[in-house]
Amino acid sequence: DEIILRGAFRLSLTTEILEVRAKVTTAITVPELPYPLFDLQGTAAFAIDAEGLYGMAELYINSTLPPSFVPGFDFDAEFVLEVNTASKPKDIQTYEFDRTNGNKLDLVTVTLAARQLHIVAGGTLTFSLKDASAEIEFAGRFEFLITPFLIEIQAQVSVSSTPDLVSGNAEGAFQLTSAGLAGFIQVNFAAGDEIGDTGLTEIIGADFSMSLELAFYINTGIDDVILNGVLLVGEEVKLEASGFLELSIDDVAGFRIEGELLV
Repeated sequence: DEIILRGAFRLSLTTEILEVRAKVTTAITVPELPYPLFDLQGTAAFAIDAEGLYGMAELYINSTLPPSFVPGFDFDAEFVLEVNTASKPKDIQTYEFDRTNGNKLDLVTVTLAARQLHIVAGGTLTFSLKDASAEIEFAGRFEFLITPFLIEIQAQVSVSSTPDLVSGNAEGAFQLTSAGLAGFIQVNFAAGDEIGDTGLTEIIGADFSMSLELAFYINTGIDDVILNGVLLVGEEVKLEASGFLELSIDDVAGFRIEGELLV
């Protein structure tokens, strides 16, 4: 994995380290894709000592260029690039992102592992279901891992939709290749004020219990993909809900309803 930063650099030398501050541009690319996934610009602050280079860059999508993310998906985010080329861990200052709305939080000091290149973004990913019945928004934190063959994305987000079809907290993973975007996002159940709170997947009462699971299955490529053991059918973007409602009456009678819904 490799990131190239271009721009204007200011160097400051002390007895122990060389400090580097810069205005930079860069691009995140997918192997075999003829255009960049993201064109980015921003500022960087690094330190260089006898052990290597370490620090971080704040990056933003270049709004003067046309969007180049996956067709049908809009990704609006701020990025933080964290790097440590040293052979041992280094403390750096960086930003964290809110996992429910993607907002950038205060500066924090973290320990970055040796020889680590880490890309995190906070923002929103929006798209429509295949039949255009609803527009979906994931807002929160996205972590990128760049490999020679693909880009992996871990997501910790909140989910909302227009119309109000689904809401809740969610976690999952995507992979980006030249074939397209494929991912699986598990949504925690949001039942509303009357019967439960956002984040629950099961509700148990005196005479009933209810469980519901929601998940998004996304694959913009032609071929089927298996990601973390989950089959993602080619050219399919869907929301699947499954669960059960179980009732009992004074320990005399009871019944159970199970079902599944595809959107």
